[in-house]
Amino acid sequence: DVRIYFESAHYISTKIRDYVYESLSEAMDIMGMNEEELVDLTMKKAHPVDKESLESVLAGLDYLLELYPVKGIVMHSKDYSLYYGEAMEDIDLEMGLTLGNLMSGTRARIGRYGTQEECRESLKLDLSPTGVKFAEQITAMELKHTAILVPSRYMEKPRYTIGLGDTFVAGMQMCFVK
Repeated sequence: DVRIYFESAHYISTKIRDYVYESLSEAMDIMGMNEEELVDLTMKKAHPVDKESLESVLAGLDYLLELYPVKGIVMHSKDYSLYYGEAMEDIDLEMGLTLGNLMSGTRARIGRYGTQEECRESLKLDLSPTGVKFAEQITAMELKHTAILVPSRYMEKPRYTIGLGDTFVAGMQMCFVK
């Protein structure tokens, strides 16, 4: 009853990344990546993605789900996080995406990992206009897979950007805790 979540690392070489994906994807339930990693991976596979277009992002994710035998993909950005793949009824993926956004947004806002109170303060920020627009668009689309999109809190000038992906994953992992 264990779910395997594998988060990509953009800094690894293409050769190593491709080897890891090809070797381990059958054992993964969820593959995670940020939007730059999605763009880079799909471009190197001759299937470029425009991260400003939700339709293009979803087409890229469809392509990766055909390429790698994972159940789903989590893609996170400054504007939203998205699960795309098979339905996982026993896991609250929306809660995981929300906590990932909140924890990484709080780190971006204050420059360190946040306390519960500091996370509550982050909830006072407006939602990302891009994230809200994509959330509205996705409800009107016919999709090949289950999609859960959660807008992030918007920050014009984040104080800190190092480690935000790792912080997102820490929050995302909470959906696997029973």
